[in-house]
Amino acid sequence: MSRMKGTITPSEYEVLEVMWSTEKEMTASEIVEISKNKTWKSSSVHLLMASLLKKDLVEISGFKKTTKNFARTFKPSISKSDFIINEALEFFNNDLDKFYDVLIEKSSDDVLKRTKTKIEKRLG
Repeated sequence: MSRMKGTITPSEYEVLEVMWSTEKEMTASEIVEISKNKTWKSSSVHLLMASLLKKDLVEISGFKKTTKNFARTFKPSISKSDFIINEALEFFNNDLDKFYDVLIEKSSDDVLKRTKTKIEKRLG
């Protein structure tokens, strides 16, 4: 599971959401096109991509021919589930005991029984 470098802005998270939902390599222009409910400009998305690259949340996956030039394609370097787990652990200062305590407290008896079975199976 990757670790993020620093915090993430709401706009960076929205870009990641677009990338996770399409599950394909994308150029910055494609992200703008798909995000029709946003008023992002291509230059804004390029800045967001640069920031996400610095934070190791996306990686350059190749190049794609556009009308005149080649554009870099990007893909997330972390899955959505790993990202959410990282965020939760960071919230609990990486204290797994506190994290598990909250999960157990919030879980129904049925979920706890299924989880117990999975843990017992994992431990052999």
